[in-house]
Amino acid sequence: MKQRMTNYQRGILEILNVKLKNEIDDWLLEGMAEPMRTL
Repeated sequence: MKQRMTNYQRGILEILNVKLKNEIDDWLLEGMAEPMRTL
């Protein structure tokens, strides 16, 4: 039971990590595009 729970939690953490990584990538791309526009 405990093992199943940790696998479940690990799956949630992986999903959150992927979402966070995608948001950071979007933020970085926007952040890099922003100075380009002002130049």
